[in-house]
Amino acid sequence: MVHAVVHAVVHAVRRFGRWTGTIVLLAASGSAAQAQLSSQSSQADENRTNKGNWALANRFSTAALRAITYTQAVQPRFLGQTDSMYYNWKDRNGNRFMLFVPSPSGGTKRLLFDPAKLAEQLTLLSKKPYDATNLPFQTITFLKSHKAFRFTVDTVRYEWTLATETLKSNGRVVRNAPPPVDEEVNTQGGGGPAGAGARGEFRNYNKDSTAFVFARMHNLFIVEKATNDTVQISTDGAEDYSFGYRDTTENRRQLNALAGGGQQQDGDQQDDTDDAASRDQRIRPNVSWSPDGKSFSFVRRDQRKVKDLFLVNVLAQPRPVLLHYKYTMPGEENVTQSELWVFTRGQTAVKQLNVRKWKDQSLMDVHWPVNGDKVRLVRRDRPQRAVDFIEVDIATNAIKTLLADGIEGA
Repeated sequence: MVHAVVHAVVHAVRRFGRWTGTIVLLAASGSAAQAQLSSQSSQADENRTNKGNWALANRFSTAALRAITYTQAVQPRFLGQTDSMYYNWKDRNGNRFMLFVPSPSGGTKRLLFDPAKLAEQLTLLSKKPYDATNLPFQTITFLKSHKAFRFTVDTVRYEWTLATETLKSNGRVVRNAPPPVDEEVNTQGGGGPAGAGARGEFRNYNKDSTAFVFARMHNLFIVEKATNDTVQISTDGAEDYSFGYRDTTENRRQLNALAGGGQQQDGDQQDDTDDAASRDQRIRPNVSWSPDGKSFSFVRRDQRKVKDLFLVNVLAQPRPVLLHYKYTMPGEENVTQSELWVFTRGQTAVKQLNVRKWKDQSLMDVHWPVNGDKVRLVRRDRPQRAVDFIEVDIATNAIKTLLADGIEGA
């Protein structure tokens, strides 16, 4: 820019004289100053643009939007052996339970109960005000007759009769008490009463609630209600090769906080940082009971050779904190090993079924088709180029391939 100004002044002096050159010089100087100011202004605008607007970003975080996004997923539950189902739904009109009754023409959907009437009676019984659009519970348990359901508010158990639309109090919930025999058992979430997977619940019941299993210090225990005896059915559970445990370390607490909290790791560990729950090392293992309540299965994962992946929590106070968790990078030799374990009531210990076909295979969708004699699952190789749907006889370990797809030997 300077060279251009000098060249213009020299040319003007030679052609028009000294005064004309001065005018050209002043004009050129003004243009240069204006260009510099414009450049500085652009740099300032760029600095303002690149500055993080954290206040605006926080307005659109998951926690901030939860109050206006409401229900984002539905977990319907069937009524007994019927095709009718109910679910909880929340939107701008409030929280309510819906009942869907299918039919050849498409079915009908209606309120399971009148929330205004329930809220009114709950207010009278509890001596606390409740709003029909914001009921203080999201989980209900139907009686086996399907004529009434129960729910808990502030440790008090209530029962709502559908036909008469009346509410009664059943008194305070007794801690560690078995579920009432007249309540329906929900097996859609892995066994136990409806909502049994709630925070702090450690018992995983079979279908008829005659037995339940729980995990403690990496091992499994079963309790038969007939004798009320607690029997340890595994002994080799260990960290990163566990049947289930609660990790209460500061590392896990901060990982949960960064991830949103309450997550499970590989399906075999329930993380719960609630202080009261953390003092009780019993947790609800992710076992799958057979429909006849005779056996259960469990996918056990071995991560003892898997290397740690590290990250830094720069928001920790007063200094950033180094966190770690198990993670396999592509191409690494040591990966998580999946094993299928089963247990049949009457036996003394869990046992492993050999379902290995590919090196470093993964197991998923483990379920019982009819009874506790055969279990079905999907196994997949590490490159994800071959998959089998198999059925395993738990007594003989005989494997029957029901469906196979992909490139064999991949």
